[in-house]
Amino acid sequence: MDDVTTFLEGFRERYRRIVGGSLPLVWPHKDVTIARELLQTWPLARLLDMAEIFLWRDDREVAGKPKSLAWFRHYAPWCDAQLAKAS
Repeated sequence: MDDVTTFLEGFRERYRRIVGGSLPLVWPHKDVTIARELLQTWPLARLLDMAEIFLWRDDREVAGKPKSLAWFRHYAPWCDAQLAKAS
């Protein structure tokens, strides 16, 4: 399994566990493109930790935002900063 697929499957699993519900079994082309872009900036393990923060946290920054991959891309730098603070 390549990193893009591993990330998308990991995002889907975290979404199911944290948000509830499910995401499509087949990812649209735009989501695959987003995953590739994210993986050019962050390593896979860090991205999955960042997704956990994005989906779980209810901070003012992300409260009420859709928990989609497109919104995750927008808030990825914020999620990364939250991980850095926790370290």
